[in-house]
Amino acid sequence: MPAPRWRLTKPLRASIERGHPWIYDRALGKPPAIAPGAVVTIVDDAGPIATAFADPGAPIAARAIDAAIPDVAIDDAWAEHRAALAAGRRIGDPLLAGCDGIRWIHGENDRCPGLVVDGYAGTAVIAFDGAGAAAFWSPRVAAVLAGLRRAGAPIDAAWVKGDRGSEPYAIGTIPDEIVIRERDARFGVDVRRGQKTGFFLDQRLNRFLIGAHAAGATVLNLFAYTGGFSVHAGLGGARRVTSVDIAARVPGPGRRGRPALGGRDRRPAELRPERARPPGCPGVVPQAGARWPRRGRAGRPVRVRVVLEPRRAQ
Repeated sequence: MPAPRWRLTKPLRASIERGHPWIYDRALGKPPAIAPGAVVTIVDDAGPIATAFADPGAPIAARAIDAAIPDVAIDDAWAEHRAALAAGRRIGDPLLAGCDGIRWIHGENDRCPGLVVDGYAGTAVIAFDGAGAAAFWSPRVAAVLAGLRRAGAPIDAAWVKGDRGSEPYAIGTIPDEIVIRERDARFGVDVRRGQKTGFFLDQRLNRFLIGAHAAGATVLNLFAYTGGFSVHAGLGGARRVTSVDIAARVPGPGRRGRPALGGRDRRPAELRPERARPPGCPGVVPQAGARWPRRGRAGRPVRVRVVLEPRRAQ
């Protein structure tokens, strides 16, 4: 059965054919009788333009997934092939050498709109962006994992976070904490309760950059979360690193200095609460709770500072 047609009302053919995947609701006519995740053909007066999945009612009402090629099935084989192509772009990438926390599928960048798959030392975390993406990709999760494995991604289990508000579920056994490598750094990742998929993998190169410039420096890391930038600054030879976050319980490696630094005796870390102004940072008064405050009993934002201070092994 041919896919329902959804007509453009704006001249976007050239943009879509160049690869832009998003089609906003204001650029489309009245939707056909379709549910979120349904496969549709985007058309204009000149004919078919692209195959997309629909998300009627959302601002991004359709996401292009392929050219409008007749008789091309958007099935499990299609999803497996797309996933294998995505993983193949990361296998052997020299920038990922020594790392086992890897974004295997990066949504629209890998022509898999609305789908993110992060890998943490053998555990995949799958997230969908919106109801349409959730409805489209959920039935194809097994095919996606098969494609990643076929390309060489080491995946033993998966945590499917799904879309916001959906009930996550496990495929296989999910460890309470997963320790990943990022060159010399080690990070503990909680894929069930952590932000995003558990860690900010997209900041890897920025963390490397901080480490490359940190020797001898005094570093102040605001909104530190797991302390990834702090750890790399310490590994890069920073004299002192102060990490600031509003969370009363510092997540991940922020509470475990030695493992976060790779457990290496030549640079163990001391972690302790820090209430005074960080030394070497005159005039800096972090307002970590200013935008998203978590209120304490006294009605004031809760601020927590953690110091990572390299020192010589005893």
